[in-house]
This record gives sequence, structure tokens and C-alpha cells, in this order.
Amino acid sequence: MTELDDPSYVRKMSVSEIEKKKKPELQRAIIALLKESSVTTDQTQKECEDITSILKQLLEEVQQLREERREMREEIAALRATNDRIMSNFQAQQEMMNENESLKNKIKLQGAILKQHQAFFETIDAKERERNMIIIGLAEGNEAEDINKVRQILSTVHNGRNTDELVTSVKRLGEKNAERIRPLLTIMTSKEERNKSVDAARNSRHDAMRGIRIKKDTHPAIRAEWTRLFKVKEEEEQKPGNAGFRITIDMRKRQVLRDDLVIDSWCQHLF
Repeated sequence: MTELDDPSYVRKMSVSEIEKKKKPELQRAIIALLKESSVTTDQTQKECEDITSILKQLLEEVQQLREERREMREEIAALRATNDRIMSNFQAQQEMMNENESLKNKIKLQGAILKQHQAFFETIDAKERERNMIIIGLAEGNEAEDINKVRQILSTVHNGRNTDELVTSVKRLGEKNAERIRPLLTIMTSKEERNKSVDAARNSRHDAMRGIRIKKDTHPAIRAEWTRLFKVKEEEEQKPGNAGFRITIDMRKRQVLRDDLVIDSWCQHLF
């Protein structure tokens, strides 16, 4: 290998040096340059192919990134729509809760008003019945016979006191029925005399009172509710699970209690 085979040497040759070279030598120098040019061209082409491949790969990655960005935008849009629906449902539920709370307050207020009305009507009804008492178990007769029987019973429970002037009137309740004795509504001259007679009859042990009960007159709805509460008390007392517990009725609050726990209470009834 000579200097003329080295392309770098040939490129540095001056014009005078070239002119001194013989034709074979010049051909050799030209061949060296052509070889270098061919190698350079091949290398450039390879580099171009590599660059093209890299660019193609970059374009594919850019396209993939664009696709991922599009999918992310769609997911974000879907999440926003879901969030909007959740917020809308939450607001609707909140509105329903507010409406329910408002309805509960209205029901509570109506209940309080109903309780006041009930108490007012009970007071009026009790005032109308304050001189009345009901005698149960007294054999039936006509009105004159019934009023005489009542006077005799009252005289007995009051230990022989003259009670002829205590009774204003008497009336049998319900349709006449041969199979049972109808209750006798008895109207006294005053509330005080009515109360004394009811208490005296409750405490009497006289034979004449056997099978006969005397109680204060109350509205049928009130009697039915007291009957229900006493029935609840009896049923609770018979339950095995209540063994050891004290079942009572608070007459003032109108509640059935298991020890101090309220298990039933008065139900309002409109007259």
C-alpha cells in the first residue's frame, strides 16, 4: 500500500505534485478517492436509514402518545360525567332528606296539636260525665225498680246512709238481651258524691255487692284504650322472657313499663 492509496494524503496533494505524477499513479489516487466516496456514501445511506428508522419509531411513539392522550381525555370526560351524576344524586338525596326532615317536623307538630285537641276533648267529655258512674252486674228491672236498687246499693256501701237524694237518673246501656245484664248508667247529683260512691263500692266487702262493680263513666274510646293497655300488661307478665322483671302501668303517663323501660303507651283516639 502506497501513499496514493490513502485518500487523506491524495486530498492534501498540491497541483504541482499531481502534475508530476504519472498516469498509473494518478489512476491509483483517483481510485482511492472513489473508494472513500463509496464508503462514505454507503455510510451516509446507512446513517440515513438509521435516522429514518428512528424517526419512524418516534412518529409511532408520538402517535401512541396522542392516542393515550385521547383516551385519557375520554376517561376524564367520563369521570366528570360520573362525578356530575354523583353530585346530582347527592343533591337529590340531600333534598329528599331535607324534605323528610321537614315532613317529620310537620308530623311531630301535627301530633302535638292532635294531642292537645285530644286532651281538650277528653276534658270536655270528662266534664260532661263527671257525675256519671256505671253499675255492672245489677239485675235488670224497669226504671223505677232500677233506681230503687241503686239507692239500696249506695246505702249499703255508705254504711246505711240515706242516699235517696243522691241519684238523679238511671239508664240501661245497649239493646236488651236476655243472655246478659246490661250496664246501668247512673247520674249522681255531683262529682264529689259520684267519687265517694265509686270509692266506697270498691272498698266494700258486703255480700250485697257480690258480682256487682261500680266505676266512673268514661268515653268508649278511652275505656277501649285502657282495656288494651291492661291486656298488654297481662300478656307481658306471662312471657317467659320477662321473668324477674316488674311489669307496671303508669296511670299518669299512660304507659306500660318493664322496670323503667316503656314497652307500650297510650294511642290517641279522636272522639
